[in-house]
Amino acid sequence: MVKVFQKYRDSLSSSKIKVTAYVGLHSTDKNTGWVCVWYKQTDTYKTGKVDSAYYEDDNEIVKGKIAWINDKRQALKPDVKK
Repeated sequence: MVKVFQKYRDSLSSSKIKVTAYVGLHSTDKNTGWVCVWYKQTDTYKTGKVDSAYYEDDNEIVKGKIAWINDKRQALKPDVKK
């Protein structure tokens, strides 16, 4: 997995994240903490290709560290100039 992510990271010239919102939650029945984050990520590849998507992450926090992530992605269509 590390090699896969390194190859992907090495293909980028930049990656920008703009956080839209975040909220901390606590599950009383399971006594667990969560942080939900909404953001837009824009990746620019060394080839010049630009890819953007909206994300929503649910992060379970255990002993102050992220123990589990549930990530959802909604791809954005490229701008079409008329």
